[in-house]
Amino acid sequence: MAIRTWGRVLLTSLGVSLLVGAGQLGVAYGFGLVRFGRAFADGIENQWHAQLTWVAWFAIVAAVTGALAADRAARRLGYDGGLRMLAGLAVSASIGAAGVALITMPAAHAARLTDGTDPAGAVGTAVLAGAAAGLPLAALALWQRAYAWALIAVAAAAWLLAVASAVPSFGPGQEMPAVRLGVLDPAAFSTGTVQRLAVVVMPSLALIAGAAVGAVARRREWHTAVIATSGLLGAAPLAVAYLAAGPGGPADAYQAAPFWGSLVALAAGALGSLLAVVTHRTDVKDPDQNPPPVRGEPGDPDSSPGGPGSSSEAGSPAASGVSVPDVTLDPAAPGAVDPRHGPDLGESARSRHSDKLHRLDQHGRTSQYRHTGHNGEVRPPRNEGR
Repeated sequence: MAIRTWGRVLLTSLGVSLLVGAGQLGVAYGFGLVRFGRAFADGIENQWHAQLTWVAWFAIVAAVTGALAADRAARRLGYDGGLRMLAGLAVSASIGAAGVALITMPAAHAARLTDGTDPAGAVGTAVLAGAAAGLPLAALALWQRAYAWALIAVAAAAWLLAVASAVPSFGPGQEMPAVRLGVLDPAAFSTGTVQRLAVVVMPSLALIAGAAVGAVARRREWHTAVIATSGLLGAAPLAVAYLAAGPGGPADAYQAAPFWGSLVALAAGALGSLLAVVTHRTDVKDPDQNPPPVRGEPGDPDSSPGGPGSSSEAGSPAASGVSVPDVTLDPAAPGAVDPRHGPDLGESARSRHSDKLHRLDQHGRTSQYRHTGHNGEVRPPRNEGR
């Protein structure tokens, strides 16, 4: 049963990667992103390198997508082969992505190059380079979910840029524009504006994607090293695709501008994810650390005199560890005060105290107390009924 499941998962990885690669080529042909049937001469020689960039990138995306889809299918079947399954899915997806060369090479024969290069061979080499680069990227995406999010985010944004560049030229009588990977290339923009955007767009995209994915991964408390490198990995397919196609010739900067922009995007993506790590602040306090004592509010039982948190108890000699000698006072000594009864109030004070008690007795509020006649002490009466 395990062998059968393993075979199904590998076939899923192979088939999905091949299907995704072919689907991307179909969309690229429809939007005019890839057009082999023309002569790349008379000032547009570097557009051929832009075509190679697209097909290399398609292979990378196909490999990563096929591996992720097969991993999802394996989990639904309840199969988890560990590192062996991870490596197998990455290899199978890379093989399926390499099959895209069988679709692109026949169409590339229609291209006419001035330098005598075999167009079919150049396209096949670019696809194989992309498929080879897709193998470690797919393995990393299967290993860490943050890497998969970063790769998906950058790939989706690159496709949105391509569609936004091609759609304005769908009107009747308008020529399809030459759109580069990761560049906003609408026909309405001037050449200077497009060239400046070619250097800025990919680094900006990688920076935003790295910061966003890093923030989400940090909130989930994933490993710091994974978070810090997620932005770098997200921009890697763009850089690898441009490296596979090359910076182009010296005729113009049509291919060189996005080529260097893709390399800068690697640093920008890494910076975005590092910012997510540095700016993270946790609001959870350590329960093992006791907070400093805070003065209680009025009415707090812990802040009342003699309560558990009172300052008089904390500052008493017994609490501070200072020994206090036992001092016994002689009640017969001159000026001595009996601690049980307090100071001698004198005859006049005792008489006033007695008169007050008698006045309260008339109102029935102190009927259970009587005056003992000794230093003004008031004690409860004896229970005469017992």
